[in-house]
Amino acid sequence: MRSEMSFFAVYAKNLLRCTLFVSLLVLGACQQQDVSSEASIARATELTLTEVFRIGDETTGDTVLFGGGLEVAVNSQGQLFVTDRGIRGIRVFSNTGALMQRIGRAGDGPGEFQSTPLVHVGPRDTIYALDTRAKQLTVFAPNNHTPMETINISGTEAFDAEFQTIQVVRYLIGVVEDGFLVQYRDAKIPLMSDMDAPEHTVLKLLNWNGEVSADTLVKMPNRDMVYAQARGQRSMMAKIPFGRDAFMALSPDNLLYYGRNDAIEIRIHSIDGTTRRSVRVPHDPVPVTDDERYNWVSAYPDGTQDEMRSVLPKTRPAYEALVLDDSGRIWLRLSAPKGALEARWIVVNLEGKIEATTKLPSIIWLKVVAGDRAIGTSSDEEQGAPLVVAYEITE
Repeated sequence: MRSEMSFFAVYAKNLLRCTLFVSLLVLGACQQQDVSSEASIARATELTLTEVFRIGDETTGDTVLFGGGLEVAVNSQGQLFVTDRGIRGIRVFSNTGALMQRIGRAGDGPGEFQSTPLVHVGPRDTIYALDTRAKQLTVFAPNNHTPMETINISGTEAFDAEFQTIQVVRYLIGVVEDGFLVQYRDAKIPLMSDMDAPEHTVLKLLNWNGEVSADTLVKMPNRDMVYAQARGQRSMMAKIPFGRDAFMALSPDNLLYYGRNDAIEIRIHSIDGTTRRSVRVPHDPVPVTDDERYNWVSAYPDGTQDEMRSVLPKTRPAYEALVLDDSGRIWLRLSAPKGALEARWIVVNLEGKIEATTKLPSIIWLKVVAGDRAIGTSSDEEQGAPLVVAYEITE
């Protein structure tokens, strides 16, 4: 007799086999790669990243403590604008790591936030903070950081009647002359949506009134997910370990960089949709071990493990993070085997050549690279305290 668990219905989007498609895009010619990833890295310049300061290290007497989920933006003076899930506001630090100011607080008024804001430093160091819960963008003055304007974007989350999904606000990608770029993702509605329907992430241009002026600048498959539903229970959603994801960034000269990390192929075009180029770099796939597969699959009921096993990738993504420096070069954190203490970062130019490379502790995630500084975040292994770490870059 079959157990109750056999009534599980598993709906998996095997996005590993999906083809990336992008509206308004015609692929440019790509430079032919004729060398392996290992050979390209061996020829690249080795960068040295020397720690300049860190913020949040209680062991050194630092009184600034973060709550995790750190994000960092930097202005032209090197000041840091740090957000974390511990507060509904923005902390401002000098270019030496000293706490200068706190912007915003929890609330519904001008300059207040209902959720941790997403911050972007725009032209002339104006600060833009997107509150995804309140569905509004707040503009702060560049010098004293007082709130100047609040823009409501609640009307931009579109409903897809065919698949019963909603495009919800996810990230603030950047600010351009005609408005600001917001990334949306599809969200399923339990018991209503087609759980087997594909999900996408979409980049939209919103004008200064908070209205959509360009509906689909970029469209890509969203993060690999799996959906399961037990008989008589609510549907369950989970990220597939080592699943592929979409990455987007805006360069200082207002070019869109985007790609999906099943391979290192970064596409670049202008806001008006003009195709510029496609940057490809060979990579050496890192396999997912049998132990990693077993540990994830074994957490699910027996009746679903075969289905879960079938959607688990056999290799890790090509890269795990994408950051642009102020010269338009692409910094990528390559995937590393389980337990690796260091992660390899490569610096790629627009011709697809690996110009430079460096290794950082695996707990470090670079967030900003500007001038001769790289700013990253980490979680200290001994204390478990989230940190902001600033490095000086030398060749």
